[in-house]
Amino acid sequence: MGCVSGPGAARGPQFKPTKAGSEDLESYIFSAGPCVPQGFNTANMRLQGKDASAFKFTLKDCPAVTVGELSCELKVTFRPPKSGSYEAEIFVPVAGDAGTGHGLVPLRGVATEPTTITDPPTTSRTAKNPTTVPTT
Repeated sequence: MGCVSGPGAARGPQFKPTKAGSEDLESYIFSAGPCVPQGFNTANMRLQGKDASAFKFTLKDCPAVTVGELSCELKVTFRPPKSGSYEAEIFVPVAGDAGTGHGLVPLRGVATEPTTITDPPTTSRTAKNPTTVPTT
C-alpha cells in the first residue's frame, strides 16, 4: 500500500454544526512527510469547490514549502450564509519542477437555522365577576 500522509489523508478540520450567519474556527496541521519528498507548496494553496465561499483559511507558522516533517497549521473558518450542507477543499500543490501532483484538505460543514427570539404574545385578562368599587 502507498503512502497516506499529507493533505487529504486525514478528514480535514471537523466543524461543529454552525448556525447560519455565525462561524466556527478550527485548526488543521499537516506535513508532507516521506510520501511527498519534494514537499507541498503552501504559498500557492487555494480554496475550491461549489461551496468555497462558505470557508476561508489563513496560514500560521507555515514555511513556503513543507518538506519532510516541517508542518503547516491552517486556521479554517466555516461561515455559512444559510442552513444546509457545505463542501469544499483546500488545494495544496506539490512543490518543485515536477509539481504536477497535489494534496487536498476536505472541508465539510453543516449549517443550522439561526435562532430567532420573538416576544411572547400579549394577553389581556378580564375578571369573570367584576366588582364595583364605591367611590367617596
